[in-house]
Amino acid sequence: MQEDIAVMQQINGRMILSCGAVVSPLGWSGSQKLGMDLKGIHSPVPHFNEGPALKFVTHIFEKGLNANVPLSRANWFIMDTAEHSLVSLS
Repeated sequence: MQEDIAVMQQINGRMILSCGAVVSPLGWSGSQKLGMDLKGIHSPVPHFNEGPALKFVTHIFEKGLNANVPLSRANWFIMDTAEHSLVSLS
């Protein structure tokens, strides 16, 4: 499996990360995020919680989910590093 899996559960009207498998984390672990809502999960992401991104993601997760249809999304990142290559070929 190459993808991360997150199971969100509605608790007291909020979507909470209740379990998951993080296959390729980028500076975080699933255990750090357990029990958090979407805003808490994304709090380290610059500008995420203050712009339209949070509203969009919240709408998708809280209004557009159907238990019979899995939700998938594409994700990308920019990593600030002094290294030119993060892959070791040796």
